[in-house]
Amino acid sequence: VIRDSKSECYAELVNYMKASGMKTMLEIDYERRMDRAFKKLLADSGIIVRRELCRFDNETIHQLSDVREIGFNAVSRFLSGNKRQLPDIVLFDDDYLAAGGVLAIFKAGLRIPDDIAVATHSNKGDEMLIGVPHCRIENDPVSQGDIIAKYVLMLLDGHDARPPCNKLRFLTIS
Repeated sequence: VIRDSKSECYAELVNYMKASGMKTMLEIDYERRMDRAFKKLLADSGIIVRRELCRFDNETIHQLSDVREIGFNAVSRFLSGNKRQLPDIVLFDDDYLAAGGVLAIFKAGLRIPDDIAVATHSNKGDEMLIGVPHCRIENDPVSQGDIIAKYVLMLLDGHDARPPCNKLRFLTIS
């Protein structure tokens, strides 16, 4: 079991939002991954969060393009009913959801970050290139692999080790 340490980067995201004057967020997810500490941070900062929970038509995802498609559909549905009340930022809790959702934002004629800001989750080296400023919460899979390997080696050596913690980081992209 590996845990992700998100609290520091979530605090940085909230501080970035406050410094940028953002007061509303749309969260796009399909697993309800936003942890309680992050929800509390947003609420304590006065940031209003709307959530769109994406659902698959069936239980099996056959291709990653299915995830992109539900991201596109979720954002398209949201924008069709809320174009006059846009959130300041959209947080995609999955990089494949973001790939579809960003396309829906562009298709709606909106500009990132002028009309709406975007924050994504991504793996280092596999970040989404959208050609406009955005921010992201980044996981480093190489570092994560090193952490897991060290943990497994400690267990194999008979040590009583705590499950490791993988630290994510917050980045703004210009």
